[in-house]
Amino acid sequence: MTAGKRTRLRILNTGSFGMYRISIDDHPFDLVELDDTAVYGPVGMHEVQVAVGQRASIIMNADQGDVGAGFFFRANIVTGKTAA
Repeated sequence: MTAGKRTRLRILNTGSFGMYRISIDDHPFDLVELDDTAVYGPVGMHEVQVAVGQRASIIMNADQGDVGAGFFFRANIVTGKTAA
């Protein structure tokens, strides 16, 4: 990944159990597509939930932090517990 460039990431939940929360440390992104349907807004998201069999496309700007040092792409399973 090159600092200052925009990158489109296509995400697919191929699991058979649950929904995932996808996030990228220190990099907000724009959700642009869900299951081949264009999405207009919201921009600057920090997390997107992807259900089983669902596809999502996000665009990330590599302009936060030290891109050369790397960053974490996180996929956490949704447990059903809600935040208070």
